[in-house]
Amino acid sequence: DRFFYGESYDLRNGLLDFGRTLSATTALEPLLDALVSRLQQVLGVERVAIFIEDSREAAGYRVARAVGLSPTMIVPPDFREMIRTRSAETGVVRADDLDLVPQTTGFVRRALHYYVPCVVRGRMVAVIGLGRSADGALLSSEDVEILRTVSGYVAVAIENSLLYQEQRERATELELLKEFNESIVESINVGLLAVDLSGK
Repeated sequence: DRFFYGESYDLRNGLLDFGRTLSATTALEPLLDALVSRLQQVLGVERVAIFIEDSREAAGYRVARAVGLSPTMIVPPDFREMIRTRSAETGVVRADDLDLVPQTTGFVRRALHYYVPCVVRGRMVAVIGLGRSADGALLSSEDVEILRTVSGYVAVAIENSLLYQEQRERATELELLKEFNESIVESINVGLLAVDLSGK
């Protein structure tokens, strides 16, 4: 493998090491930037998209990061079911294997060729979408296997980042509520007396 792949052999092994260390990054944006950059470098693909689970979206997912693609990408409404069903059979889904409604065929088949589900505890928290390599070639079976392995690390890292982001937002909300309540107490010009249930 080292002889056949040459320099890319170390890059491929580096992708696995990178996957293992991903969970150390708690901020989502730098994590996605690093992931897209490493995938492009190792696999030689120009088009990459990261879809993240989002209950506020009709499709259940939003495009969190996209490189080499139109900024107005539409996620098909049956995206979750489409990827989940096919990935149960093959692991990494090829766009050619998807049953698509005509409206989404152009987007899914022309823009991205591979979809890698990132699953943690039975939940598909993200999907990595990849185009063909820069020279138009398909990914090798070794590439697909590496992607399948890395996807588990990516799932854990993204879930951790989302949880961290959610906790940070809650902490900010609590801080604002605390400040609001304190400002009310400090701004009133009458006496306050707090009594517990036993009258103390």
